Amino acid sequence: MTHSLKLLIYIKKSKLDNLGKAPIYVRITIDQQRAELSLCRKIEPSRWSNETGLAKGSSKEVQILTDIYPQ
Repeated sequence: MTHSLKLLIYIKKSKLDNLGKAPIYVRITIDQQRAELSLCRKIEPSRWSNETGLAKGSSKEVQILTDIYPQ
């Protein structure tokens, strides 16, 4: 019996806060059952890469995110 597991890390631009930062979410799909969670972190949309699902750049904010969620 095989199972499928998929992870998608993305930002929700529709939920920008007053500072213009978007929350980071993760979607976990196991055998076509989905669950979405907020990572309780926010980032400026210009510092996010949709292709890789990672923060881009070398600012302090990005370094903190990559230390918590290493590649």
